Amino acid sequence: MSSQPAERMTSRYRPALAIGIVVLSIVLPVALACWAVLSEMRDKGIADVPSKRVRYHYGSVKNRELWHAELQLSSNVSAPPIESRILRLDLETGVERDTGLVVNGEAGWPMWMGDSLFVVSRSAVFRCEENSLVKVAALPPPSPWFHASTFLWEDRLTTISQTDDGGFHLVHLSDKGWIPGRAILLPTSGRVWYDDQQRGRRVLLPLTSQQPASKTTVAAFLQVAVVQHERQHHLMIMDYNNQFSAYRAGFEFINEPQEGVSALAAENVTREVSGWEPIGPTPPDPKGRWGGMAASRDGLLFHGWDGQAKVARRRNDGTWESFVVPTGSHPVSQVYGVGSHDIGDPTDDTAYVIEADQTWGSACVRRIEGNTVHSAHLVLPGCEREYVARWKCLGVNLLCAWCLHVALLAGGAMWLARGAARATFEFGNQRATLAPLWRRAVAVGVDVALLFTVIVLIGRCFGIGAEIALPVGDETKLARALLDFEQSLYGAVVGAGGRVFMSPAPTLSYSIGWVTPRWSFRRSPDITLLLLSTLVVVVVCGNVFVEGRYGVTPGKWLLGLRTVRTTLRPCGFARALVRNVVYYVDLPLLLTPLPTAISLMFSDHRQRLGDRTADTLVIRARSICDAKSS
Repeated sequence: MSSQPAERMTSRYRPALAIGIVVLSIVLPVALACWAVLSEMRDKGIADVPSKRVRYHYGSVKNRELWHAELQLSSNVSAPPIESRILRLDLETGVERDTGLVVNGEAGWPMWMGDSLFVVSRSAVFRCEENSLVKVAALPPPSPWFHASTFLWEDRLTTISQTDDGGFHLVHLSDKGWIPGRAILLPTSGRVWYDDQQRGRRVLLPLTSQQPASKTTVAAFLQVAVVQHERQHHLMIMDYNNQFSAYRAGFEFINEPQEGVSALAAENVTREVSGWEPIGPTPPDPKGRWGGMAASRDGLLFHGWDGQAKVARRRNDGTWESFVVPTGSHPVSQVYGVGSHDIGDPTDDTAYVIEADQTWGSACVRRIEGNTVHSAHLVLPGCEREYVARWKCLGVNLLCAWCLHVALLAGGAMWLARGAARATFEFGNQRATLAPLWRRAVAVGVDVALLFTVIVLIGRCFGIGAEIALPVGDETKLARALLDFEQSLYGAVVGAGGRVFMSPAPTLSYSIGWVTPRWSFRRSPDITLLLLSTLVVVVVCGNVFVEGRYGVTPGKWLLGLRTVRTTLRPCGFARALVRNVVYYVDLPLLLTPLPTAISLMFSDHRQRLGDRTADTLVIRARSICDAKSS
């Protein structure tokens, strides 16, 4: 008897209590989710990987040790690195040591030139003296479309600079700063190769020909690498944007006699480059992506990628050969974001190929011995595990927030639906007991599980197979998918502010595309899918028909429940169909039971939206009795 005043109090304040429960079920989970996101993003760039990045692909080898840089990035993606720390990696054992050398405020790349260690940044050159870096000089003003490496020329630091009229010349470092040197010739980007029958090799088409260069739609960005080997300088010119690359032994100075040009030619005639070779053995790949050059005892090594990593060697006698790089040993199997770097030491008979993922800092090291590129003997982990762990923690917190949301709604709906006064329903002279909410929830779960099982079995009978390959075992693939999703989602959110726009629909479709099932069919896919769709419709409609005719589904039968009209008569097929269709509104995308909970809280007869629309009730089976006799 003591519960009746409490029930009356609850009934009187039910609207206010329902609103309070709904607000609480939204505010608390959202607060928990925001706290989880902010705690995981604290001191980390949004849509960015952890702030420390190792750069294995820019370095120099000395005594089988790779000297490379570790960048400490700022939270502002567009800002320069906070510092560059120089590390030493033993290419045989994988032991990494900190040299204590640091470049502040920008990226710096170590280079061994002779017996001296230099660190070259975007603005200056440093030299290692007594375990510290001393600034030697500032670099010449950079060109927006040209970059050249730093090297030694007659024991002086030298680089290549582009003049205002498009020419090139050497620039040497002296006590008075950088002074211009001799003018040199370099080919422009996109030049076309052809077979010269007289010289017996492929050369660049002359500028006087009808098509001296291929048609390019991307602006050229020329890079020149210079390596000293066998007492001679070797040049490699690259244009990543237009996939152009070429090699030459030695500089071609403008004031020197030119190959194939008569001494009687006019002086104002445009000088043509000569002596340049396509990289790789004959026939070379005209569109091959070659990324760098290094010296070894057997010759010059060139690395590149064309669907997979590739290596070519130019022997000291001028002949070319190529190597096949094994695949599958390194955790990074995709070409996108993976760079290979040939590391050679002219005094050593062993060279190395380093496949490095620039995003995560992971890498694998392979030896080049003779004409063989061996499988990876050293695998260096990156920050994938740290990034995936961040997502795991964030996912657990978001799951807890969702569970809290569901628990508050379910608990609140059950609390407001308690009491004997509202546990029964009367119509005319009949009375029935309303079904408890927890039984209805379990019955729905049983129905969904059985329906899914039946559909899978029917598909198997028709020879339809589906395999969902999740990248759970490959942290690099999983981390890349999560990073794509985070960056795309960030772009979609920022788009609301007018800076970036990305539609959320293709964002989600692209980002979680790795969970798309791969379908296989034993028969014609069109006929098979048509038959399968027909059978699925028959099964679903049969389930609705049984509920309309007898008021039960497998789940309701198992839990002792029944669906009836508010007249306590069988609901019929049409009403059963309507209440099942409205499930998509009751549980939108299975993300929240909020519409169902609100409907139950404000209903005297425990009706969800589907029940209200179809004018139905869910009662205990065999509970209909005479109201007067009970």
